[in-house]
Amino acid sequence: MFFPADAAESSVIRQGVAYWRDLRGSRRFPGRQQVTLRGLRGLAKHASLIRVIDGGIDYEFRFVGDVPVAAVGWNFQGRRYSEPEVAEVMRANYRHHLYAEVVNTGEPRVFKCRMVQHCRLRLPMHSETAYFPLGDDDGVVDHLLGFTVFATDAG
Repeated sequence: MFFPADAAESSVIRQGVAYWRDLRGSRRFPGRQQVTLRGLRGLAKHASLIRVIDGGIDYEFRFVGDVPVAAVGWNFQGRRYSEPEVAEVMRANYRHHLYAEVVNTGEPRVFKCRMVQHCRLRLPMHSETAYFPLGDDDGVVDHLLGFTVFATDAG
């Protein structure tokens, strides 16, 4: 279900891979403070920045770009995964499993979805999402940097 970052098909996700690799340099992964809106440039509308709480017991959405917001139909920036409304959406698209995979392995992962159907979600039929670990210590992931592309804006 989850693939290594090199399996990304979308040019947007591949740009995200290159951005993350450039930031990390010789480290295992870059620190949160290295990620900036200026650095993200055109990727910002596809991006999300998530704070990992207590090793993945919970997650807080610190920044959510226009593309994920439009797909879900509401802005969940500033909200936590533990909130029932947020958890319902994130469980429907396997996000919690993807977050845990990246936090536990310290490796970026890509999730490819070819059909999304769930209650009130307004997601298109095709999407590709990648999450990348961030942390000041190469052994602890304290944030996730994500990029999401949907069929209507893949390129």
